[in-house]
Amino acid sequence: MKQLLLSLTTIAILLTGCSDETIVKDAPAGDGSVIELVTFGLSDNPTQQNKGFCPGHYVYINLETDSVYIQRKIDNSDSTETVAKAGYISGISKHPAIVAYIEASRQYESSNLITPKTPEGTLYCGLTFYTNYSYAGEERIYYFTSRELDKRFELFTDYLLALTESPDLDVVNSLVPDDSIMVPIVNHESFGAGRTVPWSDRPMPPPPVKVNYTPPLEKH
Repeated sequence: MKQLLLSLTTIAILLTGCSDETIVKDAPAGDGSVIELVTFGLSDNPTQQNKGFCPGHYVYINLETDSVYIQRKIDNSDSTETVAKAGYISGISKHPAIVAYIEASRQYESSNLITPKTPEGTLYCGLTFYTNYSYAGEERIYYFTSRELDKRFELFTDYLLALTESPDLDVVNSLVPDDSIMVPIVNHESFGAGRTVPWSDRPMPPPPVKVNYTPPLEKH
């Protein structure tokens, strides 16, 4: 819970700093409506708390204020960097992709895997998602991959991931720590339950292990 509160506080600070304007909007149905999307990546610093995972993408949308925060990891040839953007996208709560997601969320039981598990022996190279739609004090949590995904969720994920190129969002320097995002997710009671793990029934692969290698001295 501490990590989650830290995450939300950091986002509030980032969004407050990206515009001096006071934006007043008509709040969508459901007070306190917030959407979060996370894609799973492997952490460079695996711990018992993060279970070896980190967020590849993290998107936070406040549907009342039209405020958006998004950060993602970019793999370079020899390193990984995290970039973030924040700002306001007018009318985002009414965007067809958001409306479709909210509509679809009412048809699926919360805290469930909503796509088939990857069959044993099958290699899945796509993204694995977590979403949380919070409204009126309730949460609707889903885990899924792109396999046999409801087209409404597919429209939603494509739209949110494309927000990294939105001209309405500005680059920000401050980042939400990986563990502040991931630890509450992988320690939620629904994560790891038999019906929610997006991978196959086999145990999850161990987190990556860093190996310090010192090349031998050249002989002269």
